[in-house]
Amino acid sequence: MCILLPGTAGPGDARPTATAIVVDENLVGELSNKVILITGCSSGLGIETARALHATGAHLFITARDVMKGQEVVNDIVTSNSGVTAKVDVLKLDLDSLQSVRECASNFLSKSKQLNILINNAGKCCLFFVSYVMLLRLYMLQAEGLLSAGSAYLELTICRV
Repeated sequence: MCILLPGTAGPGDARPTATAIVVDENLVGELSNKVILITGCSSGLGIETARALHATGAHLFITARDVMKGQEVVNDIVTSNSGVTAKVDVLKLDLDSLQSVRECASNFLSKSKQLNILINNAGKCCLFFVSYVMLLRLYMLQAEGLLSAGSAYLELTICRV
């Protein structure tokens, strides 16, 4: 799925936030038995996506090149969503390195055998990014029983126009 974002609107406009959508759709605490992995959560859209999905109660795995920065994001999310007890883990992922992709997938699989939602947010605007994301998907999906019947797969690509 590709969402087109016009470059003319910004902070303070009438568009709802991701967290407002979670609240409006009555999803607060409703995904407590789900596991979500979000790439690229050290800045921008990744942080806000993780913040909103944390409110659903899902166990989040967020990725960042810098684990310390990722942990700061986790602390901020947990603080801003007081009262939500959902777990958030940081995984190191540097898309400039195939070894990092392999290690991230292996690390994820060592912590969870379930993946319900995958949001591919990280990347650079180049063809190599597509290859890295595909490899990450392949490593994760190769795990026996990783995606069980009834699991959902979501790929969200943000296109700026």
